[in-house]
Amino acid sequence: FSTNCDECILPLHIANEDERSEEVKKALLDAYPCAEEVENPFETTHQLHKLLENEQSEFDHHEDFDDLIEINNKYPEAAGKRGRDGRLPLHIAIDRILPVNVTSGLLFAYPQAGKEKMEDGRLPIEVFDDQKVTDDWPQEYLTQMAKLLLGNDMPVSIEDGTPKEHSGSWHICISSSTETATSAVRGVLLEFENISDDDSDDLCGFGKHIHALAEARDAKGRTALGLASKESLEVIYEYLLFCGRYKLQSGPPEHRTATSVVLRAQDLAEQVDYGVIFDKADDNGNGKLDRKELKAIAISIGLDPDLFLKGSEESDESISKGEFVSICKRHLGDGPLEVVIKLMQKKDQWERECNARTKNTLHSKYVVSALSNVPSDTE
Repeated sequence: FSTNCDECILPLHIANEDERSEEVKKALLDAYPCAEEVENPFETTHQLHKLLENEQSEFDHHEDFDDLIEINNKYPEAAGKRGRDGRLPLHIAIDRILPVNVTSGLLFAYPQAGKEKMEDGRLPIEVFDDQKVTDDWPQEYLTQMAKLLLGNDMPVSIEDGTPKEHSGSWHICISSSTETATSAVRGVLLEFENISDDDSDDLCGFGKHIHALAEARDAKGRTALGLASKESLEVIYEYLLFCGRYKLQSGPPEHRTATSVVLRAQDLAEQVDYGVIFDKADDNGNGKLDRKELKAIAISIGLDPDLFLKGSEESDESISKGEFVSICKRHLGDGPLEVVIKLMQKKDQWERECNARTKNTLHSKYVVSALSNVPSDTE
């Protein structure tokens, strides 16, 4: 009946826990008299499991919550012990949809529980990501718990960004498009100075390691950036890209003066669809663009209208959608839009250039056109 395990659960302990008859208890005690001297784990660490599993426990009430705190303080190791059904206390709390003060308290008591799979094979963070908002599971609760679990299982160190062992919570969140996952990603990346009083400092500030996080790989060798959903990409790009959308080209600048520098970059904010651009410019819907229609959109995408129509200014030539798309792809590429970014040290020089572009008709063959999303004078 005895074992060499650190936590010895004897038949007598189970009989006492299940309130077996006195005859059963006596028979077990006769078989192993020393059992009475062995500490009964059900009376110590497993008291936590009993309290959590009790359907009558109402942790919104102070009495039951105080009992939970007392057990946690008296037996801190209990949060890391599995019950006879194999579940950890945190997993029991999640299965029962217990209040956030209970689940967060159990997570803080034994953080490893957030990295271990539950009975159904999911990580705890997947439960909150999959869960729909209900009266018992408000969005605030889902987001708060997802952020706590994610911050506890990041693939890099908050101190220096070096890789660390993880269970995949970052990749689960980054690949999801739910509000819960996206909010959790945004929460852990947020810089310390931007957090609210309700946030936990030690779970924020990962944004400074965004390059390491973007390249972090899951168990199948896939990078987080490669798995990222559209919603998560928008959050990641705020930290990864210049102005949240431009991927700067490595190497020396394209041009430099005493007060400015010009850099090549790719605009990753959205994929350009030249067919959509054509349709919006095709006012009469005849599937053709004439010179007047072409002039307006050619300048907006940074191309010379003469690239499309070789006739004179008075020509009534037009171009089809297929021809337009083909020319755009040939000159601008079929991927992210290639752009140049001019950084200027003096505001008055920047204002002067903006005014010159506005007041004069500049030929895109000789002058790089300004994009429609160039910052205003108040930005």
